Amino acid sequence: MSTKAQSAISNTPRIYTYARFSSLQQADGSSIARQDAYAEAWAKQHGLILDRSLRMEDRGKSAHKGEHVKKGGALGAFIERIKAGDVVPGDTLIVENLDRLSRQSAQNAQTQFNAIVNTYGVDIVTMHDGVRYNREELARDPSPLFLALAVMVRAYDESSRKSSNARGAYRDKCERWLKGEYHGLIGQPRHIRVSDGKLIKGTDPIWILYDTEAKRFELVPEKAAAMQRIIDLYRQGHGSVEITRRMETEGLTISDKRAVVRIHKLITYPALKGDKVVVVDGQTYTLKGYYPPLITETEFDELQLLVGKRGVRKGKGKVPAILTGMKMCYCGYCRQLMVGQTLTTTRADGTTHQYFRRLRCGSYANRAADCRGGASCSGVPVEKAIMTFCANQMNLNHLFTGNDKSDPLMRQLTAKRASLAKTDLKLKGIKDEMLNGDALPSTFREVLRELETNKRTLTQAITKLERELSINSAAQPAPAETWADLVSDVMALDYDARMKTRRLVQETFERIDVFSKGFECDGEHMAVRVTSKRGVVMGFEFNRRTGELIEATRTRKSKPLPKPARTPRMK
Repeated sequence: MSTKAQSAISNTPRIYTYARFSSLQQADGSSIARQDAYAEAWAKQHGLILDRSLRMEDRGKSAHKGEHVKKGGALGAFIERIKAGDVVPGDTLIVENLDRLSRQSAQNAQTQFNAIVNTYGVDIVTMHDGVRYNREELARDPSPLFLALAVMVRAYDESSRKSSNARGAYRDKCERWLKGEYHGLIGQPRHIRVSDGKLIKGTDPIWILYDTEAKRFELVPEKAAAMQRIIDLYRQGHGSVEITRRMETEGLTISDKRAVVRIHKLITYPALKGDKVVVVDGQTYTLKGYYPPLITETEFDELQLLVGKRGVRKGKGKVPAILTGMKMCYCGYCRQLMVGQTLTTTRADGTTHQYFRRLRCGSYANRAADCRGGASCSGVPVEKAIMTFCANQMNLNHLFTGNDKSDPLMRQLTAKRASLAKTDLKLKGIKDEMLNGDALPSTFREVLRELETNKRTLTQAITKLERELSINSAAQPAPAETWADLVSDVMALDYDARMKTRRLVQETFERIDVFSKGFECDGEHMAVRVTSKRGVVMGFEFNRRTGELIEATRTRKSKPLPKPARTPRMK
């Protein structure tokens, strides 16, 4: 029976209890028992009814951050019940102390207090001193309000001081960790409480658990396996929806609430490579080797490069494209990005008509201009030709020898590092002026903000370049056999085979230029010029109907390959 229904039966005011614990260790049961006994005595003394149907507890929720009045907080739900009329004027809320209701700033705490007592007419009784805050009584004698305000101010100041001390201790541990002087816990670990076997979530990722007896972090086998599967599926090019579907089919879960949660966020966690990132007062500390790694640092860097291409990475539809949708396939004539088009015409035997997979030049869509290569061409022979080309190990070996792309990347990295050093010097100069006590003009403050923003941008760019340099320097093509094994399934439009090939294309090529009428635009054959991740450029012609390579075109010297319109893109 709802509280509103009970109130309809009896007009006797009711008593409700509320308890809050900022940490689960405080919730030992004794304080709850004391509060229940007090509430029973108060109800008996004042002729009220203790309503046990709405006894409220917030365990592990901070009143300093206002977590208990947000979604999921018991006090927030109680206030909503007041607004709905389930709790009526004249009812009483019993708490141990006013600081159980709020430890936010006095202004925010007083607003909440006034809403409960003055706006909605619900009394508040504090158990530790027996003070009753009643709307009518406060109108006659407002002096208890000063007491309440003093409690609120003290509670906020105490919480702020504790928070500051905790942050200081946190910062000290992080700095000692980086110096190699400390290797203990930083923050509450995710662990199983020995006393009752309950999971304490802590601040660690869901596939990690702290062994309180062995005093070390360990991988949770089933969660680690599920996380590894998510990574594998993401590498294959699948998006969140498809990953979720496959995880559910395979019976793998990361969250107890749903099969897969926040996939994009999960695969960016540095904890995957064993690092813990802590932010204290705006200062970021990266604690390397804090957790057992799930993947290597190189694998993590490769994963982040894939994440950085979000929105152009995953294949869509029943027939995933293997060349388009990754911002690497261009028209060889007008240099416009090409897009894929798949028309779902089906033969009598249920197979898809291959002619209806086409590559469209972007000139018409982007510039409303004609292209001498035409509006579109069949994508089937282009796919077949590239698959056949990559199924030859000599071709792959040539793509990854010679012109090393690391040289231009290193030049970019050196320039960025030099810019960062100059920015640091400028920041140091302004901060020295501040330490000298001189008042800085508003223009200096604007420059300071700009320099700090520039520093963040440069730092991010340097991290990305270092990551890409490391990966490209070690880049090796997949074996030709891998491509050869996929050819027939790719041409038969097998979903998994095309997703695997899409990933291989991403890992192998930086750019693909398609010449729908051949290099000379004579219409005899089609041609492709590919640029590898190492910056090596190769070109070849192929039959426009079958996709079979025209071997002679790769060795003849009378018709050299056209030069690129610009240097291949360096991301």
